[in-house]
Amino acid sequence: MFARICVIMTVFYLSLHVCVVTAQDANDLFPWKEATSNDLAQPIELSGDVVEYNRGSGQANAWGNVVIQWGDDELRADMINFNTVTEDVYASGNVTVKRMGGTWHGTEARYNIRTGAGSVPGMFATAGPFIIDASQSEKIDGKYVFKDATVTTCAMPPGHKHYCLKARKATMLPRHYLLLQGAVLQIGSVP
Repeated sequence: MFARICVIMTVFYLSLHVCVVTAQDANDLFPWKEATSNDLAQPIELSGDVVEYNRGSGQANAWGNVVIQWGDDELRADMINFNTVTEDVYASGNVTVKRMGGTWHGTEARYNIRTGAGSVPGMFATAGPFIIDASQSEKIDGKYVFKDATVTTCAMPPGHKHYCLKARKATMLPRHYLLLQGAVLQIGSVP
């Protein structure tokens, strides 16, 4: 029993130690590039199997293999409603957002192309060494907030993770920190 407790405490200590990231280390761990004025000046291209555009309202709707690209970033989905004036997007069906080095997956998303602000319910993301699964994600004031999050660096498929940290809430400021609130270490099926 004592040996088991020692092993659990050692793994817990190591997991905390690995999650502490200094600003210098963050440049290596988080691949995000900072958006520049040149990135924001890139044209936005929309394509899909069917695309409709209303010049009067600036509203574009697309269905089937839809892709919006701007600079190095892109959003893919089965269906997209895009307001070219506000640059707000509603996407549904097999949504994937690739932006600034991270990849986000979900069934739907509300998103602003220029600011990156938005929300993705039921999302799965890869960001640097982290794999994040959450019931809800939002970008607010440059920070990503995840609810009911599972965070790991284990590359096994969902349901087969060797280890993870489950948290009520996770907040990430790219290139700076990942903060977990109400976190529980899970090794295999043991919380």
